[in-house]
Amino acid sequence: MTPEETPQPTIRKKKSRGCLKYFILLILLLLGGCWLFSFCFYDGTVRSPREAVQKAQTSVRTMVEQLVASSALQGRSVNQSGRMVEMYSLYEKDFVIEYEYTTSWMFSRKRIRITQPYRVRYGIDSSLGSLQCTSREGSEVVQLGNLKPCVISCERFGLQMLEEEEGMWNKIHPDERALAQNMIEEQARIDAAADPAAMYLTEMRFVEMLNRESARQQSNTRYTLAPRDR
Repeated sequence: MTPEETPQPTIRKKKSRGCLKYFILLILLLLGGCWLFSFCFYDGTVRSPREAVQKAQTSVRTMVEQLVASSALQGRSVNQSGRMVEMYSLYEKDFVIEYEYTTSWMFSRKRIRITQPYRVRYGIDSSLGSLQCTSREGSEVVQLGNLKPCVISCERFGLQMLEEEEGMWNKIHPDERALAQNMIEEQARIDAAADPAAMYLTEMRFVEMLNRESARQQSNTRYTLAPRDR
């Protein structure tokens, strides 16, 4: 038998590399499927279940409407950002505001100093248009955020202390006295709106009100404030 007629051995191709590719592809598909399932169907501690959030928002608004209808909340219309909003008083605080106006002319000084106590009322928009609710799956605790409390009214009470000092030829004009009165009221509103403790207590009173109403309705849902961003 010549070398040309010698039968050549059959070469078997290794399939291990192809099997490895299929195995890696299968693992990737399984991981992708698990991620897709968790994203679409599982709303544990990371995200709030959409239906639960919508139910909580509806429940809060319904309770507020019922409290308004029963006159448990006394409201008034307030001009906020160019629109009239119905606000309901939840917390009040007393401030003592001081304002001083001083001017000099030709080495003659005049001064107006006013001290006035104010009673400031805080509330929350009854429409709750910016309300945000979050909850964990299986939990009956609802966290409320973005309530946006604001000043409802800023009213003078008690005695006002008015001190005036005039120079020899620099007299106080009645218009200046009226301007000082307007300025102290504006200062009272600015100071009241910039008080974070009063805003926080307003939100807390709102949450307490909801929890009392929820308990009265024999509901297991409890409300709390959402953690604030630091």
